[in-house]
Amino acid sequence: MSMHKLTAGDGYAYLTRHVAAGDAGLDAGTSLTAYYEQTGNPQGRWYGSGLAGLGRDGIARLHPGDNVTEQAMTAVFRDGVDPLTDDALGRPYPRFDDGKRHAVVGYDLTFTSPKSVSVLWALADDATRTTVYAAHRAALASSLEFVEQRVIRTRVGDAGRCQVRTRGMVAAAFDHWDTRAGDPNLHTHVVIANKVQGPDGAWRSLDGRTVHAAAVTVSELYDAFLADELARRLPVEWSMRDRGPRRNPAFELAGIGDDLLSHFSARAEQIHCAEQEWLTQFEADHGREPTRVETTRARQHLTRATRPPKTVRRLADLLADWSNRARALTGIEPRDLAARALTGTYGRALHAHDVGPEVRAVIVAQALSDVSTRRSVWTTWNLGAGAVRASKLLRMASPAERRALLNTVTAEAAAACVHLDDTRDPATRRVG
Repeated sequence: MSMHKLTAGDGYAYLTRHVAAGDAGLDAGTSLTAYYEQTGNPQGRWYGSGLAGLGRDGIARLHPGDNVTEQAMTAVFRDGVDPLTDDALGRPYPRFDDGKRHAVVGYDLTFTSPKSVSVLWALADDATRTTVYAAHRAALASSLEFVEQRVIRTRVGDAGRCQVRTRGMVAAAFDHWDTRAGDPNLHTHVVIANKVQGPDGAWRSLDGRTVHAAAVTVSELYDAFLADELARRLPVEWSMRDRGPRRNPAFELAGIGDDLLSHFSARAEQIHCAEQEWLTQFEADHGREPTRVETTRARQHLTRATRPPKTVRRLADLLADWSNRARALTGIEPRDLAARALTGTYGRALHAHDVGPEVRAVIVAQALSDVSTRRSVWTTWNLGAGAVRASKLLRMASPAERRALLNTVTAEAAAACVHLDDTRDPATRRVG
């Protein structure tokens, strides 16, 4: 999962411009066939308990799963008003005249399935494709439930010194099928509005610092949820693949060859080549290797700088193109290539209590090694991300069991750390 701020303007319109013609809804349990002959992506859908705070008695309300209209997106993400009543949602978004600063109207969390999952989805028969899509939707829902419960906060009091819970988020989700280079890329943009209701019912801005701090944990958790969901539905197995120096190992399905992953990763290769050129120039200019933070910032900049314009194509055309490319590359029928990932066995998924103290101790040690290798000080969010990475190859029986294991491991890891803020007023601490 990647995250970036959505600023005032028409950035939100990118998401509504590319929906499929006809504005037909796509239920999680139905086939994608309805979209094969349409241009574009499925219409967006609303998420979040915060929707209950929109509207008023006597008029229709918005509910999670309802379709997103362009008018409603404009109201929330441009004007900061209730899309049902036009009432202001707290203070209006600030306007700046210098042209350099822009109000933050939301946060775009883009949940992208691992490349092997996208390739399986792209090449498989329709029944398998629908199953993979349903697993993605389920993992997305579990991830957003975690975000709403553990991440979404606002601030109150003098200078916003106290962080408090909210009545939930208002978010719009949009499914997209491909990369800007035309490769299979099953992903969902979830735009969370920078408008939340505090416990007192007043609309305030979201505490964006916590959203930033939690992003990597949420990303790792989505990958683990997706792996669990797929393993419950299909006979698949997962493994870690080395991607070379300065890059984390990739978490991928077994059976999908590196040749296919490389062939369908043109966009990633563009960014990697640009990064290598930047790295060479950086070392020549500074006489040293860049830090992890410098590399991350450069990669984010290069991702934007090398981004080609988005071309919207029919899903039917995309699927045909991907099948032809896979067949030309390997000489094997696409469905047979996809079937190679479906040769695993259905194993018994684990409950949190099945992970005994010895295994938990190993996971805790790995999480601590992970954070202390990457940084000199760390947060509970960093420990949580490390805990998910260390336990990612364990298949859990449900999202609740996955989160129970995560909570236990993170708490045990935190207990082994020196707490630098233990004298701070608890009322002024942020979650994590």
